[in-house]
Amino acid sequence: MGSADYNAVSCRAMRLLFVCTANAIRSPMAEMIAKHVLAKGLGVAVAGLPAAGWVVESAGVDALPGTGMVPEAEAALRELGIEPGE
Repeated sequence: MGSADYNAVSCRAMRLLFVCTANAIRSPMAEMIAKHVLAKGLGVAVAGLPAAGWVVESAGVDALPGTGMVPEAEAALRELGIEPGE
């Protein structure tokens, strides 16, 4: 989400933040799963969550900038029918 989108929903959004150490496995997987569960429950696309009042993110307390999810985590999400980065 870009900063303009973030600012547009920041005053009225429910925020859900998942935190782990490196933001490479647990928290990004939790973020993706939560987005899909919320979107399904609200009847919107994942991309429509901010407009529906939800901001779901993940972070790491010792994460390196630019480091993404590990391939094994991406594969596990795909097994659940979730495309990483969606």
